[in-house]
Amino acid sequence: MKDLIEYLPVLTEEAYRIAASNGISRETLRHRYWDCGWDAERAVSEPLRHMKSQLWSDWKETATNNGISNTLFNMRVKKYGFTPEQAATLEVRKRGGLQCKRT
Repeated sequence: MKDLIEYLPVLTEEAYRIAASNGISRETLRHRYWDCGWDAERAVSEPLRHMKSQLWSDWKETATNNGISNTLFNMRVKKYGFTPEQAATLEVRKRGGLQCKRT
């Protein structure tokens, strides 16, 4: 057992320092390295992905003023291909506006 422990790679304090300087927490670094299987260089250097939350942050005030929720905003951008501006400003259609005639 002792031999096995000697051969297991470990994250060094230097790796934690580099990760911290890149805005990566110790917990995230450990997760990337041990759970995701990333090599140490990638784990300390690849930026965190904040695109969704940043996009919403940039348009939140406009969208909420137009009655558009975070969920609807994200659906419009991701599923329907709206630009963020369109997603935040286009009027929300109300349900039940038009009815089909039943024969």
